[in-house]
Amino acid sequence: MKILLFITAMVSSACSFNAHAAMDIWTFQHRANIDAQMPGRCIYQTPVYNYTVRNHWAYENRLITARAAEWGNTFGFYPVIDIFTGEIAAVCSAGRS
Repeated sequence: MKILLFITAMVSSACSFNAHAAMDIWTFQHRANIDAQMPGRCIYQTPVYNYTVRNHWAYENRLITARAAEWGNTFGFYPVIDIFTGEIAAVCSAGRS
């Protein structure tokens, strides 16, 4: 009986597993370009130390790849994370590009 319960738990766990792949550099750049063209999408200007911390946090939490974080730091872009879903809602410019 315990084995059956264990197997049932493993199968249900495997079926509910939701793997989110980290956003790669191409997708990050694409989102940055799209979000930059949407009026009112990214209205808050963040200082340099803030967007580098945001990129580092997103990388450490496997939301973006290392190359995407480097590109964001170099060109002044950062991900905006939805607090309810934990997913990237937008990629905004810090005003450096």
